[in-house]
Amino acid sequence: MFRKIIAILMMLTLCLFALPAFAEDDATVTAVGTGTVTLTPDRAVFTAGVTTQDTSVMGAQVANAAAMQSVIDDLKSLGIAAEDIQTSNFSVNPLYDYSATSAAEQQKVIGYTVSNTVTVTVRTLDRLAAFLDSAMAHGANQIYGVNFESSQSAAAYDQALATAAQEALRRATLLAKAIGRDVGDVVSIGEANDVY
Repeated sequence: MFRKIIAILMMLTLCLFALPAFAEDDATVTAVGTGTVTLTPDRAVFTAGVTTQDTSVMGAQVANAAAMQSVIDDLKSLGIAAEDIQTSNFSVNPLYDYSATSAAEQQKVIGYTVSNTVTVTVRTLDRLAAFLDSAMAHGANQIYGVNFESSQSAAAYDQALATAAQEALRRATLLAKAIGRDVGDVVSIGEANDVY
């Protein structure tokens, strides 16, 4: 089963209250805390692409539009909502004859390639393989970038952030007490995060 992990590293620097034995009153203590939350993905996102070639831009574009429409119609018929299918790239490029022997002939345009990709969000993970198979069967000749996501990522991130801050504060307080000091105001907070 796939898992998504959000890990946050929090660095906290706090003032130390001065004691009579210490002349300086600007001493600080810095501690690092971590917060980690593991999520089970509840959706996936993949990119489906159609690439076509023809001797004319119009021919390649017409063929591409027909193939992509077939892919989109099929995905919708399988239950993917229209708003979960978004065009992510469209490009037209010339084709050159690199097999020609002369440089002049290699620069000659012999056709055009049209590429069109859509980003698809799948909200029923148990049907992901069926969606991928069907997209390929109905005209997609490229499938890539399958990523797993959770609709709870924002809440999990906040939870990991709070846990990291609390852990950093706990460690800073422990360090201060170990040298007979009390912590004061927070001087700085730094955050680093990772999602995998």
